[in-house]
Formats: sequence, C-alpha cells, structure tokens
Amino acid sequence: AGATWLAYAVASALLALSMDVDLAMEAMLLGFFTFLLVAMVYMAGEVTALRAAFTRRRERLNDALARLSDLAMRDELTGLYNRRYIMEVLSQQKALADRGHVGFALCYCDLDNFKLVNDRFGHAGGDEVLKQFAEIAQSVVRTMDYVARLGGEEFILVLVGADHKEALNVASRLAQRCRDIVLGPDADSDGTMHFSVSTGIASYRVEERLEDVIQRADSALYRAKTGGRDQIVVGP
Repeated sequence: AGATWLAYAVASALLALSMDVDLAMEAMLLGFFTFLLVAMVYMAGEVTALRAAFTRRRERLNDALARLSDLAMRDELTGLYNRRYIMEVLSQQKALADRGHVGFALCYCDLDNFKLVNDRFGHAGGDEVLKQFAEIAQSVVRTMDYVARLGGEEFILVLVGADHKEALNVASRLAQRCRDIVLGPDADSDGTMHFSVSTGIASYRVEERLEDVIQRADSALYRAKTGGRDQIVVGP
C-alpha cells in the first residue's frame, strides 16, 4: 500500500511539473486515493483477522470433535476401546475374513480374584490395577491389534491375522507380565500380593456369527476360571 501510494504521488508530481494541471484537483485526487488506500488496507486487515479467528475456531471445533469421537470409542478409566467400538471392529474384521482376507483370533481375559483386590486396596486400588493391566495388554500386542475393556474386569484382545497358536503366545506373555506385578503388602508368605489373569482363546471361522466366536472364547475363559484360574484355555 505504501509503495502504491508513493508511486501515485510521484506520478502526480511529475505530471504537475511536465504540464499545466489543476493542482487543487490533483491534491484532491491524491487525498481521495489516500483515503481509498487506507480503507482497503483496513478492510484487508479485518478480513485477515476474521480469517485467523475462523481458523482458530475451526481448530478448536476439530479438537472438540476429536475428543468427543475418542470418548465415544474409549473406556474412560483405562483408555482402551470400549465394548461398542470393539463390536464395530469385529464386524469389520469378520467382513474381511469372509471375503478371503486375514482372519483373527480372540483372547477373552478376566482378572482373577478382582473382588479381593477391591476389598484389600479399595476401589482406587482396583482402578489402578485395571489401568496397569490395560498398559500390559497394549504392550504385548502389535499396532494392528485391538485391546478393549468389555466392562468390569473383563477385557478382549482382537489379534488380526493371528491363529490360536499366535494368540496363545500373546496370552502367555500377558499372563507372565501380570504375575510380575506386586500390588502391595498382604498376608502371603512373601508379604506381597500378586494378581493373575485367566484367558480363553478362539479363532474366527469363516462365515460364523460373531456371537458364536465370542461365545467360544467366553466358554474357554469359563473353563480357565473353573480350572483353577491363572490359566489359558484354547477353545474348539
């Protein structure tokens, strides 16, 4: 704007020097041009400010939508996927498997004697155990896999492209990591309390219902619980 105004003023001065012109008219035109230029600069500044404000609001809106989306598919306590979202994931994985793509295996997990943990350490202590288990579960799976909290102390691992043998390896690592965690003083001989996890495993069979593969994993988990806990059972 300054360069434009300067060019106009120099041109007007050269014109006044080279020919007979009405200086009052030229001065008035220069003043009018200056006014228009200042008005345009002001309007451009307002438009830029509005654009920046709109960009900031859009970013805040996107952040809010992202948080809402995350809350809709995440468990608030553990940060894992929730039941509703993992069922959508399972539907997608079933569709892929039925079309001849990769299958998947389920590890249905339940923390052993969790009521005892709550009784000994309170609900705050129980929440910490759930969060620790969530961290362990995420550490033993791959980035392509899914870990979800179904509710309470029940969790499910969806292992994409895995069979029951690979699922068994994952469940074994998970069980060992859980055994290594010390919860606090207790009446055990070593003065500490540990927690364990029981796991039921089932591999998806093409064209079967999701309810069926989940039920097979749940039945295997039941056998692990009734068989003494801290066990891994592979379903049929």
